[in-house]
Amino acid sequence: MSRTRRVFGKDFKAKVVLEVLRETETLEVLAKKYELLPTQISIWKAEAIKNI
Repeated sequence: MSRTRRVFGKDFKAKVVLEVLRETETLEVLAKKYELLPTQISIWKAEAIKNI
């Protein structure tokens, strides 16, 4: 059985990155909350900072 790749929209990514930048919760907590890997959130954060 193969897993299908999930696709995330810009709005979802922006919401997650904004929460990371607020630093109210740790990266691990946010990863569990949104069912993501911490490395994926870190990549989105780096891209957002680069493009600002």
